Amino acid sequence: MNIVIIDDEILLSKNIEKMLVKQEYSVQKIHNYDDFLTFNFSGVDLILLDVSLQDRNGFDILQELKDNSLTSSIKIIMISGHSETDYKVKWLDMWADDYLVKPFAPEELKARIRANTRSENISPSNWILESGNIKFDTHLRIVFIDGKEVVFSKKEKALLEFFMKNEWKLISKQEIAQRFWKDKSFPSNDNIINVTLHYFRKKLWSSAKIQTQSGEWYIFTTT
Repeated sequence: MNIVIIDDEILLSKNIEKMLVKQEYSVQKIHNYDDFLTFNFSGVDLILLDVSLQDRNGFDILQELKDNSLTSSIKIIMISGHSETDYKVKWLDMWADDYLVKPFAPEELKARIRANTRSENISPSNWILESGNIKFDTHLRIVFIDGKEVVFSKKEKALLEFFMKNEWKLISKQEIAQRFWKDKSFPSNDNIINVTLHYFRKKLWSSAKIQTQSGEWYIFTTT
C-alpha cells in the first residue's frame, strides 16, 4: 500500500514514516504546498494530512484532492492537535475520511489505516494485483509467479507494486529516484537504481519486462 504524509513537522513525519515502513507500507512525505502541487499521486492509496501547513490551510489541500478526479477516491486521514468534537465534525463534513488527534499512539494510527483500507474503496479484492502470470497480495505482501511464491525485498515489493499499478505507462528514472530513494538531487543514486533494477529484473525472469527508453525512462509490461 502506498501512503503519503503531508505535514510540515519534519520530525513527526519521519517518525511516522519509520513506523509505517516497518509494516511494509510504501511511504512518501510532502512538507510544503509547492511540493504538493508538483507531486504525482498516481498509485497512492491513503494520505495522512495535517490540518495546517505553514504555507497553506489543510482545508484547501483537502478540497483540491477531493475535487480532482485523479485523487478524489484516495482515502484521507486528517491529523490535528485539536480534540474538540465540533472541530472533528467540521473536517469530517468536509469530505475527510477520518480524523486523528495528536499526539497519538502508533497502534491507533495503524488501526485507523487498517479500518480505512477495509472500506468499500479499498476492499480485499483490490489488495490483489495481477499482471500476466504475476499475482501480488499487497495486504499480506506476498508475490506469486506462476502460482509459486517468490521472495522479494521490501524495496523490490514497493517497486513491483508501483510498476504493476502503472503498467504500460512511461515512468522517468527521476520519479523512481524521488519516490523510492527520496532523492531530490537526482542522479546521485543513479547507480543504485540501476543495480536494484538489475536484480529485480532477474527475479521477474521472463514474466515481465522493464524496458528502458533513452536511458531515463521505464515501461513495465508483462508477457
